[in-house]
Amino acid sequence: MATRSYESKAKPFIWVSLVWLLVGTFFCLWPVNLGFLSIKWFLGLSFLCLFDFLSLSKTLQAMVELANKAHLVVRMRTVFSLVFWSVAKLICLGLFIVLLMKARSIHFTPLFLGVGTLLVVPWVGGLLWRRGEVKYA
Repeated sequence: MATRSYESKAKPFIWVSLVWLLVGTFFCLWPVNLGFLSIKWFLGLSFLCLFDFLSLSKTLQAMVELANKAHLVVRMRTVFSLVFWSVAKLICLGLFIVLLMKARSIHFTPLFLGVGTLLVVPWVGGLLWRRGEVKYA
């Protein structure tokens, strides 16, 4: 049975993220030119969502490594990694709250598309990743 590397498992999510950033930027410009401020809000929210996904995946990866490693030095390094990425995840959640409280001043389109990153990237990326996993099974 062939296995895929960690980098190849992340590729569908990276491609979906890039396509979603292009599509969102297009929709911030196309129907009504909402200007540079809307693109800035969309990209800011999208990058925050993507960093949130990164911190979540690194936290889960560190938890799995911590459960599997027996050597003390490796466990301590994994604990530091786990704490770092967990704090990064909490900071992302705090920034979501602050940004969404400030969202009264922005147009609906960049807000909807930026927060839509939380749905589109894992859903479509997961479908593409699953298709690749079935191919390798």
